[in-house]
Amino acid sequence: MKSRTLGSKLFANAKKIGGVRTVNGVDISAETIDKTTWDNEDGYKSFDPGFIDGGEVTVSGLYDNASEGQSSIMTAIEAGYVLPCHIDFPTKIGKSWVFAGAPTRFATGFDMNDAITFDATFKVSGKPYICATSEVETYIAQLIDVYTGETSTTAQTGGNGNG
Repeated sequence: MKSRTLGSKLFANAKKIGGVRTVNGVDISAETIDKTTWDNEDGYKSFDPGFIDGGEVTVSGLYDNASEGQSSIMTAIEAGYVLPCHIDFPTKIGKSWVFAGAPTRFATGFDMNDAITFDATFKVSGKPYICATSEVETYIAQLIDVYTGETSTTAQTGGNGNG
């Protein structure tokens, strides 16, 4: 089903990231393991699948100093937190990406006569999930158990992912 992006939302550590204009979502890729041997007779290399990488999620938008979500990114970078995150597609689609995200970048920028902007990057840690938006809390609880060993209420205030 085609849909406009209007109504999409990004959350990190249960806080909505405000001012978002662009999200380059989860970008899954797989490494390969070369298993070609010298006795290969057809001249083609052979590969097995290797580790899967969830990639990065990059976000940009208008800087909002009142956005708890934007502020939490900088806090998480400084503290070394891996945050439970989700990207909710518009209600019409009813799907969400859920992932553990390690914030690795937060930047602001501005030009004359333009609004102040921000850019942020989250490295996806572990397996990301695409699910019905109604199931987001279930998947978030699973991520919190894996990364903090704490209950969802405790971890929403800032687990460091080292548990």
